[in-house]
Amino acid sequence: MDYLLLFFLDTLFWCLLLGLIPAFIARSKGRNFTQWYIYGVLLFIVAFIHSLFLKDQSGTRCPACKEWIQ
Repeated sequence: MDYLLLFFLDTLFWCLLLGLIPAFIARSKGRNFTQWYIYGVLLFIVAFIHSLFLKDQSGTRCPACKEWIQ
């Protein structure tokens, strides 16, 4: 029983830690850190790959052409 609890806590620790990676990548590209952290904790592999292919939106949006300005 103790080994199962330790396995669960260890897995939870690593999920919470690994969730930071896609969250920081997404934050550097102008996305919401909290939403991407939750996404990264729940689906790390998918969130990590998704965060690598995000477009940079760290600037402001042009009201005329709707493009992102750095």
